[in-house]
Amino acid sequence: KNLILDKTIKDNLYVVGPGDGFFVSFSADDFSFSNYLVVSPLGDIMIPTIGLINLDKLLLKDAYDLIASKCKTKYSGASIDITLTNVRKFYVRVHGLNYGPSKVLVSPLNDVLDAFEIIVNNIDNKKLKNISIRNINVKRNNETFTVDLVKYKIYGDSYNPTLLEEDV
Repeated sequence: KNLILDKTIKDNLYVVGPGDGFFVSFSADDFSFSNYLVVSPLGDIMIPTIGLINLDKLLLKDAYDLIASKCKTKYSGASIDITLTNVRKFYVRVHGLNYGPSKVLVSPLNDVLDAFEIIVNNIDNKKLKNISIRNINVKRNNETFTVDLVKYKIYGDSYNPTLLEEDV
């Protein structure tokens, strides 16, 4: 299935997690390796002769650097190419409604507006008037912050963060 993007993924903003896919290719001396690797539910990838590398919650650029570093530690003259090939999906929970979905499937490329649109598309039109687009509370890491999607839609520069696993 093709991933539809509205912009290029920034490796200094994207956070790696279980289900992300990479293509890793490296060669050195008498060993070469080229394969697609998926981050395990524990946050690891396994590269033969290199071992397990934990990438969970690293920025994409740091994950690239860690993979390259581990390969170069074992094979000092290694030529290494790495790219992200697949973006994971995960659920975020929805509270505050006694109707509509209790969770929605998103990716790390989706923001609060994307999740809001998924939610309202699954709610009867008569009940939409009870849902605030100006006062959306997002809980992340024991902190709660408010998102105002009217301001975001009008000005485009107000807060509309991308989603992470365990967001509510």
